[in-house]
Amino acid sequence: MAISDFDLGLLTREAPRPQWIRDHPHAPWAAVTAVCLGAFMGQLDASIVTLTYPRLQSEFATGLGSVAWVSLSYLVVLAVLLVPVGRWADTRGRKLLYLYGFGLFSLASAACALAPTLGWLVVGRGLQAVGAALLQANSVALVVLSVPASRVRTALGLQGAAQALGLALGPTLGGLLVDAYGWRSVFWVNVPVGVVAILAGYVLLPRSRDLNPGRGKDMAGFVLLAGTIVSSLLILSGLSGMPCRQLWWWGCAWRRSWLRCSSGAPRQMRWPRWWTSTCFGAAGSVPR
Repeated sequence: MAISDFDLGLLTREAPRPQWIRDHPHAPWAAVTAVCLGAFMGQLDASIVTLTYPRLQSEFATGLGSVAWVSLSYLVVLAVLLVPVGRWADTRGRKLLYLYGFGLFSLASAACALAPTLGWLVVGRGLQAVGAALLQANSVALVVLSVPASRVRTALGLQGAAQALGLALGPTLGGLLVDAYGWRSVFWVNVPVGVVAILAGYVLLPRSRDLNPGRGKDMAGFVLLAGTIVSSLLILSGLSGMPCRQLWWWGCAWRRSWLRCSSGAPRQMRWPRWWTSTCFGAAGSVPR
């Protein structure tokens, strides 16, 4: 059977909700609940791993500067992808990318739990962040899409509360899991939650109604945003004692290139002079 004989519609198009869900008077708030689950998990995972640092240092025999990239890789990838993923969702569908986000988030969590080395754990955390970006870039839009205009503020307040709750509970829940079951349990717990969330989102979330397939891409803006965020963190990590000096110089080189490219931009878009002198004047203080 040829590949073209397969119907990929279910994988590339948003599925409608069941009729009885759409007609239920509480359908909007059921959709908000499904979105809040993703908002909660995304922020929970951003803060839950901090309690694993001592165990990771002991198991992988490395310092805090290296272990910190278990969190930094997640936050960097998340910050870099939020804007382009939002643009992509405007063309492909917010529900579709939201569900794929939860699937990727769950698979990456399992990969993190099985990571044999710190490097693989950092890579797994980066993949987790890709899934989290698919979730967080679409959560507000899905909330606005799900509820009447008169209840949008209340629904967005609930979504924001779910994010705050996840961020606040992360260290507490992480400490309990690490003490009871080890650091890998921090990642395993995401897998069953992700499966439940995918099923809930598939049934409860509405399809996008205002897609814009013709919206253009801004690859230059994405590259500049990504390079600037990553280089800034590499520079700060070098100042804090990160042992890999080559990464420090890569960050400084990117920053210098960015400053040259932006020299013709409006003044309010340029980096302050003190930041330029600090970045390159401190280069000699990097551990050799």
